[in-house]
Amino acid sequence: EIVYIEEEEEINVGFDTYFYLPEGFNPYQGMKISLDDIHYMECEEEIHLDFNVDDFLPKDFDPFMRP
Repeated sequence: EIVYIEEEEEINVGFDTYFYLPEGFNPYQGMKISLDDIHYMECEEEIHLDFNVDDFLPKDFDPFMRP
């Protein structure tokens, strides 16, 4: 199991943003995240290389062979 810890870096913009927001502002108001609301697009664009990759791999190369 790999645990990924993402640090939230504080950004200093040089002034207090509080004074520029509407009174009672809540950035999280109305946010309900559902995975069903996320639409994923799969791009099946074929990649064309300008060379033959076999020329650069060892003879009888098998990418699925386990060491």
